[in-house]
Amino acid sequence: MTKRNVDELKSYYYSANLDNNNSNNASFDGPSKYFSLEALKACEKHFLGHRHLEMIYAVLPAWGMHRSGNSGSKMPEYDVFCKSILRNKDTLLSLKEKRVELISKPEWNQVLTTFEELLFGNERIIASTTKARLVSGSKTLAHILPDLVPPIDRHYTASFFGYDRYNLSKSKEIELFRTVMQHMHCIYKDEETLQQALALQKKNGVSLPKMFDNAIILLMSNNNKNNN
Repeated sequence: MTKRNVDELKSYYYSANLDNNNSNNASFDGPSKYFSLEALKACEKHFLGHRHLEMIYAVLPAWGMHRSGNSGSKMPEYDVFCKSILRNKDTLLSLKEKRVELISKPEWNQVLTTFEELLFGNERIIASTTKARLVSGSKTLAHILPDLVPPIDRHYTASFFGYDRYNLSKSKEIELFRTVMQHMHCIYKDEETLQQALALQKKNGVSLPKMFDNAIILLMSNNNKNNN
C-alpha cells in the first residue's frame, strides 16, 4: 500500500459520501443492511445471546457467505456455528469494551495475535466450511466486536491493499489481515482523521472499523468508475 493510497483513504473521511451510513453503496441494502443492523443492536443488548448469534447467522448469507449448489461459500449448520463462537466466549468478552482508537501500538499487536487465533487457530470461529476463513471470520467478528474489527472481503479490501483476490492462501490471508488492521490502527492514530471520523460516528452511529471499510469501498468503487 503506497503513501498515495493512505492519503486517498484518509481523504474519504472528509467525503459527504460517508455521511449517510454507506447508503450510496447499492450492495448494502435490503437484507444485507437489515440483518447487519439487527445483529449490531443485539450485540449491544444481548451479547452472544441467542438473538445476537441468530442475527449474525442471518447476515452472513446476505453478505455473500452462503451459496446454494455445490460450489461457492458455505456456512456450517447453526449449532456448529454457535458452538465455535461460544467456545471463545471468554476471549470475546475480554475484548468487548476495547476500541481501536484507544489502544496503544504494543497492546494492538497483542490484540492482533488474539484475533489470529480466533480466525485461523485450531479453536477458531467457524463461520464458513470453505477456505474463506478471513472473509467469513472478519464479517462475523465485525458483528461481535464492531469497535475493533472491520469486515474484510476479497473484491474491495484485498484489491485495495494489493493482494491477488483469486489466490489467497492461509499465509496470505494472515498477512492481509495484519496489513488491514495495522493500517486501520495507524489511520485512527492520526488525530485529524480521528476527529472527523468521531464526528460522523456521533451523527450516524457507524463504528470506526466499518467506517474504514466504507472508505475503502467508496474509494475502490470510484476508481473502478473512473477506469471504465
